Parts: sequence; C-alpha cells; structure tokens
Amino acid sequence: VSQSRYADTIEYTVRINPVWKFRMPHAFSPDGNNRNEVFKPVGDATYALEYHMRVYSIWGQIIFETKNFKEGWDGSFWNKGNPCPDGMYIYIELLDETRTDHIFKGNVFLLRNHN
Repeated sequence: VSQSRYADTIEYTVRINPVWKFRMPHAFSPDGNNRNEVFKPVGDATYALEYHMRVYSIWGQIIFETKNFKEGWDGSFWNKGNPCPDGMYIYIELLDETRTDHIFKGNVFLLRNHN
C-alpha cells in the first residue's frame, strides 16, 4: 500500500478597514482667547483619500471651503473677510482610501464673546 502525503494550503487576503477616529465639534468661539478659535475636524484623517470641507450660511451660501484637513474655519468670510455673525452654520464630507464616502453633515454654532 502506497501512502502519499498531501499538503493543503488556503490563502486569503484580509483587508482590515481603518477605524475612523474623526468627529466634528458642535460649536466654536473665535474670540481671541486661544481656545476653540477655529472650526475643524478633531481626530485622524490619515485614511482620507480626499477631504473637502465646506461651510455654508443658513441661506446656502458657501462662506468657507478647504481641501486641507489641518486648515480650519476662523469664523470670518473665507478666513479673510468680515467676521460672520453668531449663529448656526452647516458643513462637510470626505472620501476614504477604499473610496467609501464618509459624509459628515451637521450644524456648527459660531459664538463670539460679546463683552
């Protein structure tokens, strides 16, 4: 009786999707006290293939836009114009490396210190 040995091999490619540690603040106060001066994401966008943040007025006008994760909105028109008034503003979206949209939409409240 002849006995042969067989080796079985199974190969799998396993892709582990990144855990998103990313959130958007609900408010900021650009009042010159060096705390919470700009509105921008908090967390890690390492896995973002594309990043595009837009901030809109409540009337739908784009008042700030960036494709740089580290750049935030300072509460003025296009970060160089007149200060925007206190109030609610709307934002955002980004695309990860798996080409999956991670859409972050919401409201941010701009509150200035009126002493």
